[in-house]
Amino acid sequence: MGKHPSGYVIFTPEARVFFVLTGEGRKPAKTAEEKAELLNSLVAYTGTYRVEGDNWITSVEVAWNPAWVGTEQSTCLQGGRGTAASSHPLARHAQLGRQGHDPQHHHV
Repeated sequence: MGKHPSGYVIFTPEARVFFVLTGEGRKPAKTAEEKAELLNSLVAYTGTYRVEGDNWITSVEVAWNPAWVGTEQSTCLQGGRGTAASSHPLARHAQLGRQGHDPQHHHV
């Protein structure tokens, strides 16, 4: 995702979350291979969420990667500053609200 990924997380009062994160330096694809490669620099999903302690947990209902549908994504929030820690290589050091493939433990 690079040092400067971008994206958004939107939380609704009905406990639904919408998440999209794109990698730094994405360019429009010209070939089918380039289009397929763009999926490696994208994370997008939605579902219902809950907060347990320092964790935001999403029950994924729709995702860019079908392997995520039906899973729970757990995000460890740190320090109350709107940042989140990540063990995921695509999202490591990303900031919540400005912004990656393990379907069991995703952090932003």
